[in-house]
Amino acid sequence: MDTKIEDELLGCRERFYETFIKDSANMSLKDLDIWRTETMPDILETRFTKKRQMWLEKAELQRLMEWKLTRGKFRPTLPKLIQSNDPVRVREYTEQAFGVLIDYCDASKDNDNEFTAAVKKSMELACQLRGVGPATSTLILSLAGPTLRKTLNNNLRDIPFFSDEVFEILNPGYGKIRYSTKEYLELVLPKLLLFKNRELQKIEESLWCLHRADKMYGKLDGALANILTSVHELTRDHQLVAARPSKRRKK
Repeated sequence: MDTKIEDELLGCRERFYETFIKDSANMSLKDLDIWRTETMPDILETRFTKKRQMWLEKAELQRLMEWKLTRGKFRPTLPKLIQSNDPVRVREYTEQAFGVLIDYCDASKDNDNEFTAAVKKSMELACQLRGVGPATSTLILSLAGPTLRKTLNNNLRDIPFFSDEVFEILNPGYGKIRYSTKEYLELVLPKLLLFKNRELQKIEESLWCLHRADKMYGKLDGALANILTSVHELTRDHQLVAARPSKRRKK
């Protein structure tokens, strides 16, 4: 990875992220984003420090879904499905999902294959909850990196959020997304693992900004267009390897 490309991409995040969050049609997004990036990691850190476990309460899962639907595409059925979960099951399955990542850190492994296997197992556990598909499971798991890097002094990479915008940036011309685990593990995660930054959620946010700038301005300026071209060149060797699932899955 050319660090210049990575620095330029992260510069896009610095340039646009707060502005795009503030300029959202739903003005609650700014508060939700502060809660997601600051408050919730502190809560998880406290839980981990006291019990060496992390989990989400049902109200926290509901709020994460609110953030997801506010920043991205609104899907009216998902809040009702999340609401239908038993609070005990929310804690049980999120604790198990985070536990896989804690175990991965304890094993002192740091290679793409082992990391991907841990992410897959964590996603499968989170997806046991109603309304939680592969995309939402990655949003839950994206909270783990900041907490575990801080509490374990570990260099764990983030599990970046499986957003529509980032998928489209990384896979131009793919067509309709099916939101499958296979798509994430073959067409999103490997491409983001090409970046050296361990805070992969910042890379996701940078790509989201790039996508939003493209949609808002109609045409990217020279510097941003060059960043987009560089990202496409970096990731084009990982094209369209995921088979489309036979039926639509919950996101």
